[in-house]
Amino acid sequence: TAHEEKASAHTPAQVGADPAGTASAAVTAHEEKASAHTPAQVGADPAGTAVAVTPSGFTKSDSSQPAWVAPTSTTLETASDLVIIVASTIINVDASTAIVLPTLSNGTDYTIYALADGSLEAVDADDLAPADSRAVGGFHVFLTGEIAERSLWDLRWLPNAPNPRGMVLTPANEWGDIYMMDVDYGILGYSRPNVTIADDSDRPIIPSIYGGNGVDRYGSMSWWVSADLAAAAGKRRFAYAGFTAAAYGVVERQAVGTDPGTTQHQPGHRSACGLEQATGVMWQWGDDVAATGGSGWQNITEGRGDVYASNLKAVLLGAAWSNGSNAGSRASSWNYAPDNSFSYIGSRAACDHLNLSQ
Repeated sequence: TAHEEKASAHTPAQVGADPAGTASAAVTAHEEKASAHTPAQVGADPAGTAVAVTPSGFTKSDSSQPAWVAPTSTTLETASDLVIIVASTIINVDASTAIVLPTLSNGTDYTIYALADGSLEAVDADDLAPADSRAVGGFHVFLTGEIAERSLWDLRWLPNAPNPRGMVLTPANEWGDIYMMDVDYGILGYSRPNVTIADDSDRPIIPSIYGGNGVDRYGSMSWWVSADLAAAAGKRRFAYAGFTAAAYGVVERQAVGTDPGTTQHQPGHRSACGLEQATGVMWQWGDDVAATGGSGWQNITEGRGDVYASNLKAVLLGAAWSNGSNAGSRASSWNYAPDNSFSYIGSRAACDHLNLSQ
């Protein structure tokens, strides 16, 4: 897109000569290590919408947290001193410097840009980059209007995925999608609010890496299909243990009672770190599987070979809208085969955390 072309024009790989001879002071020994973790290594960007997140020429005085902090629910400032290369200009930004924000829109991702004049500005992630700028971070605004503090990312503190949009850092030090997978998840590669949840009633579009043409849909929303969708986004699904940490903070032992249909905010079902509809809304396929010793081949892979095992089951997490007091952050079911697909089963993606300053 035009947005990406403009942003990529200011990535460090294209920074010119350092006229002042001071670039080495701005680029630490961590740069060599960081270069091994750039998005080209992480995976493909199915929608082509990820901003350039090359960490070279971006340093901060405190590597133990994101470069930004939200002093209020609708404002942002720098959390530490920063040195940033924008094109051929080296800029120094003091801690507690305010980031210029637009009027924030609910349920929206924003990209933070460093400008050559030394200022920092946030822009809707779907809009064009400011002139003479470089993308250096971003964040999400909840549907309830406040900045999702654990969605704050920068070039050295971010999800290990091609696109950092729509994610929060969990207590288990991994990133999780704020919203469940929607029907276009395999095309776009990031989570979004107010869209149709992918399940057996509304099946997802097949990603291009699995032969999709942007229109054809899967024949189910099985464990296998959710694995495809996560892989297409350069992510995975939650393991059971990780999910219990990510879902902590919901109102335990309650369910919403009816099929939600779309990704949305439902009071009491947002976790402490920021996962929406974390529990008591839809069962969510996790990564874990379990089986007993094989006694014969099972045709349960939806046409991609057979499995030699007995009673192979895949974990479901969080519980569905009809599960009432059984729902909660540690709720799980181990009674479903990986080729099962129902209208009350969706999924959610996750990935590892990167701190490139360590």
